[in-house]
Amino acid sequence: MNAADKALATRLSQALGSSYTLEGEIGRGGMGVVFNARDERLKRQVAVKVLPPELAFREEIRLRFVREAETAARLSHPHIVPIHSVGESPDGLVYFVMAYVDGESLGANPTPVAYAELYTALQTGTVDGQENPLSVITAAKLEQVQKYLSLTGHVYSPALILMSKAQWDKLSPADKQAFSEAAKEAIKANRARIDEDEKRAVGDLRAKGMVVVDTLDKTKFQAALTPVYDDFAKRFGQENIDKIKNYK
Repeated sequence: MNAADKALATRLSQALGSSYTLEGEIGRGGMGVVFNARDERLKRQVAVKVLPPELAFREEIRLRFVREAETAARLSHPHIVPIHSVGESPDGLVYFVMAYVDGESLGANPTPVAYAELYTALQTGTVDGQENPLSVITAAKLEQVQKYLSLTGHVYSPALILMSKAQWDKLSPADKQAFSEAAKEAIKANRARIDEDEKRAVGDLRAKGMVVVDTLDKTKFQAALTPVYDDFAKRFGQENIDKIKNYK
């Protein structure tokens, strides 16, 4: 860590006060520097992203940085890191505190990057990779800045068909049956469309020069994540973990 980095860490520690204890830098993404920290009040690990002083004096960048945190705080999604708070020190240091994502089990060092900055971050080598659905990768033309793509199949994000129970109870048996049958047909159509879109996306990415790896030894990933499952079992109960793992 050079003198400038040490000075930034010192200023950030002073701004955070006794609420958080910095433990070291974990990454740089886009226009921010990310530190690992300890939330002393709630006894948990967090990440703190700070806008470097050389950028903080530019009002448009300050607003963009804060807007990134405000936007993320309004969203709830598995791919979006929760934001806990936003702060600014008396000397103009702007930062936000967010959930800490531990990727050490897989030998990775995850760092949050605003989606708008992802293309440039990959292009410049600020980050080595990213994780997104195929539809996002193709729409953002990430094949231009990302050579390899691994089809790990590690995420399944269901789209739920929901209806108010009060309204459902008002329906006639015939209408209930009609809605239920229509929902089942919609599920079939949706899954068929997704399969078709993903096959087309993989073909397009390969045609554009991306190396797509679709034969992975998933048992090695599972073995590496054993400590994570052990931790989840302690937090949520082994019975619940087994229900999830064994569901068919």
